[in-house]
Amino acid sequence: MASLLPLTSKPSIKPCSISRIILMSASTITITVLLCSFKMPMAFMFYPQTPMIQLNNLLVSNFQVSNSNSAATWLANLTIYNPNIALEVQMDQIEASILYKHDNALSLTSMDNFKLGFRERKDVYVKFVTTGNEGDQPIVEYPLLRVIEKDRRQGRVSFRMRFNAMTTYEIGWLGWRTRPVIMNPYSIDLDVVRYGRRGTASTIIGDSPMDGSLLMMVTD
Repeated sequence: MASLLPLTSKPSIKPCSISRIILMSASTITITVLLCSFKMPMAFMFYPQTPMIQLNNLLVSNFQVSNSNSAATWLANLTIYNPNIALEVQMDQIEASILYKHDNALSLTSMDNFKLGFRERKDVYVKFVTTGNEGDQPIVEYPLLRVIEKDRRQGRVSFRMRFNAMTTYEIGWLGWRTRPVIMNPYSIDLDVVRYGRRGTASTIIGDSPMDGSLLMMVTD
């Protein structure tokens, strides 16, 4: 009589193996969530933000208008701020201009290149000088001169200050630079609300509002 082989059952999964699988799955999910959570602030940290410019005060002297030209000396004190928390900013080819109302340039100047670290602020002075006869300054046409003189007699003249720059962003500890980008023109509106008799100088009245427009008073 042939002997029967003993019956065997399939090996069962041990409780410790199930716990190990659950633990590994939970760890994988946790790591994935952490990576996604880390990726979002990293992307935010290294997303370039445009430098911010604040006009602190402005002095305008020798402002004169005739039938053939205009002349003035402008001295502006600015604060330029790098809002990036992980990117340094290199600013090159900086140009500033004084415009009448919107796009009519009265004076142009350039600024020295400089670098801003993380969240760094830098105070700079910008000087515009024009006598109406320089070859490197805008030519103000007669119709615009008439408009300026008319507004001046009425006691309200509107100016605009504009900035252009080539900006490069850098992660200092990696030594990696993004490609240079052109900043959009940054404009600040300046409204002269009252003149003295000769209109030779001006000072800021009060603090600058959030919208960038400033009230100025021209004194003798």
